[in-house]
Amino acid sequence: MNPQVLESISNLVIVLQCVTLVASVIALFVSLGKIAAKPNKTQDQRLDALESWQKEVNNRLEHGNTHFESIDEGNTVMQNSMLAIMDALISGDNKDELQKRRNDMYDYLTKKKGLLS
Repeated sequence: MNPQVLESISNLVIVLQCVTLVASVIALFVSLGKIAAKPNKTQDQRLDALESWQKEVNNRLEHGNTHFESIDEGNTVMQNSMLAIMDALISGDNKDELQKRRNDMYDYLTKKKGLLS
């Protein structure tokens, strides 16, 4: 073979090796960049989940007080009614108190809670 052809082929191989080397170095840097960014991405996902959870908890806490007040009010009505029933059973004559407590319970269940129709 002609020495010029061999030299041209040799030069072409060297150029292709340089291109391959540069591409490998670029691929290495890209891979390192992805590896370095992965902990931040994971941390950001965890922080987003925690912030979402915190908003939900705060929302429940805001509405919790009104819920507990409603439960307390219902318990008071029920306990007063139970006391009236016990008084009527003990004394045998407490019709007015029983009617009053029944009306209180009825009002509570219909007007405030809409539980009875």
